[in-house]
Amino acid sequence: MNGLKVLHVISSLAPSTGGPAHAIVGMCQALMAEGADITIATTTAFLQQPFSAGEIVSHHGIPAVFFPCELPPHLALSLGLRKWLKLHAG
Repeated sequence: MNGLKVLHVISSLAPSTGGPAHAIVGMCQALMAEGADITIATTTAFLQQPFSAGEIVSHHGIPAVFFPCELPPHLALSLGLRKWLKLHAG
């Protein structure tokens, strides 16, 4: 899978949001083990720790970029994430 680039977009990585937030970590780790270049783009919905918007950080060893929500977290609307996706997603 060398050369494969994968961008996962998910509304939140908070454990309280359930299945997808848990499953994405294992999927990304498996793809990375096969040589894929992985990035997760998400919001800070339901997360307590602070993140610098747009800065790629490690989330369980996976490159991830977080953006704050402009509305209540259950809506997970982030204009910053939308702008970033327009610039980085083909």
